[in-house]
Amino acid sequence: MNNAIAQLGDLTSEWVRNNQVPEVGWARMRALEFQERLNRRNTLVKRLEGSACALCKEFEPHVCPPALFNGAASNMCL
Repeated sequence: MNNAIAQLGDLTSEWVRNNQVPEVGWARMRALEFQERLNRRNTLVKRLEGSACALCKEFEPHVCPPALFNGAASNMCL
């Protein structure tokens, strides 16, 4: 924790020396958001693998919103 605080202090000192705070790269932010969503989805998939309810033949229609559920793209609801 102290190491993280020290690194943050170094970073802010650099900003003060340069007299500016660098602009956020929004493309990178979108990539991080995608990674977070993918990780969340993968976590849910792992949780479902061990569930008996996932073996139900009607599982996807039971848990997916009707707008997302269709036979070809059913994995979109996860």
